[in-house]
Amino acid sequence: MAQHAAAETLTTLAGRELPSLFGPTAGDVQQAFAKLGSSDRFSVLARDFFSRLTSRSLGYFLSRELSKHVGPNKRFAAISELSDFNAALDLHCREASRIIKVPRIGRITVARGRDAADIALATSFGPHTLSKFRVWTEEIDDAVLADLTRRTA
Repeated sequence: MAQHAAAETLTTLAGRELPSLFGPTAGDVQQAFAKLGSSDRFSVLARDFFSRLTSRSLGYFLSRELSKHVGPNKRFAAISELSDFNAALDLHCREASRIIKVPRIGRITVARGRDAADIALATSFGPHTLSKFRVWTEEIDDAVLADLTRRTA
């Protein structure tokens, strides 16, 4: 499912940048993929991928059960209502992935004082156990939040 979602996302987003559907050169494709590397375009890529993956995953599991709920005296009276449900599910997945579009504010503090640095929480491959995790938050002014929302809309 993830491979299909990734292939669909890359084809859709990179395909928009190609000069035509037929005969793009290797350079055209490389340029299209390079444009996806900027932070604003990468957030679009990530949002689209997670939206498609969530929709596919939920769709797979729900499709196994929902067909039993179509008919008289059941949840969906007609197949058209099931189609409406699937469209609403897809919309929900797209909206739920909206959080990816809003940039993070601040950094993760992992050290303080003279040795303070912004570093990865884990830099090795393999299983890790997080025994404690503390989170401190600070209120963001409404004007700053409105500005962030406006810039990412």
